[in-house]
Amino acid sequence: LKDQLTRDRLATADLSAGRVLFEKTCANCHQMYGRGGKIGPNLTGAQRDNMDYWLHNIVDPDAVVSADYRATQVLTEDGRILVGLVTERTRRTITLVSAEQTWTLADDEILESRMMNQSPMPSGLLQTFDDDQTANLIAYLSHPTQVALPEGVQSPLDMAPPAESAKNSE
Repeated sequence: LKDQLTRDRLATADLSAGRVLFEKTCANCHQMYGRGGKIGPNLTGAQRDNMDYWLHNIVDPDAVVSADYRATQVLTEDGRILVGLVTERTRRTITLVSAEQTWTLADDEILESRMMNQSPMPSGLLQTFDDDQTANLIAYLSHPTQVALPEGVQSPLDMAPPAESAKNSE
């Protein structure tokens, strides 16, 4: 990928199309320029011009996972297995967030809880993209300022409710 994603190739990428891909694929969990989810790290200030950083974290998100972003697996008393990031702990509850759902669970509902060594970010994300889409996404992520959406295209973030609002208190 690094050999394919040269500076010249990224310079010809479609930044606006990259933004659409980011908002469809990444923004459920990651925030950029104040828009998107807050499950994963905010990418606005990340090592934006470092190709190794992007490829390492996108291609193999499980390689080095900060404790703040390790998934937690919870087995509930009613037999459900839930996986997500613990975003809040109180004396009586935990809040577990995935890209699709948020659960607030009372301690007495939890039979077992364990932190996993994996990132909740899916591996193989770029395998679903063609070469142009990969270049567009990486060019957008690396670009130092926000870019406009393509003419006539509505932001995917404005078309669906954010994952955080889909709270499910069980």
